[in-house]
Amino acid sequence: MRLKTLKLKKGSCAIPSEILYEDFTHLEVYGGALESVPSKLFEMPNLEVMRLKNCALATLPESAEMGEKLHTLVLSQNELTTIPAWLSSARALRVLDLGHNQIATLPEALPQTLERLVLDSNQFETLPAALFNLKRLIHLSLDENPLSEHTKQQIFKRFGIWTGA
Repeated sequence: MRLKTLKLKKGSCAIPSEILYEDFTHLEVYGGALESVPSKLFEMPNLEVMRLKNCALATLPESAEMGEKLHTLVLSQNELTTIPAWLSSARALRVLDLGHNQIATLPEALPQTLERLVLDSNQFETLPAALFNLKRLIHLSLDENPLSEHTKQQIFKRFGIWTGA
């Protein structure tokens, strides 16, 4: 029987490709420095939850295809500045947490399955039109971003929430 859940905490580490079994359903890495994230990680067919939190992660793979079952992706408290366009290919993604990074823009296309989107403490001044068309979105968190007045008005018009003076 193979592992279904892998949790790594603290310390500098890499995730060796040879341990990424197709059976994994949960992968959680907390703290420390994550040297790299292989694209294979995002492509694991049975992976449902991936949390790479507070890992000093600065980049994601240039290309990848999201696994069919990945519904929760937490990349918070890292050093990300961009999010690759391939993220929009996630067919089952319901929760996306990108809080506490240095991200200024999102891809123009976003997964239509998103229900919860956390973007707190980033560098967003504007948001892509795709965000305002997410029909299933029930939780949007944008605290501590330098949002433009126009973007604040768009958020109020679409979601009925005021993001501050």
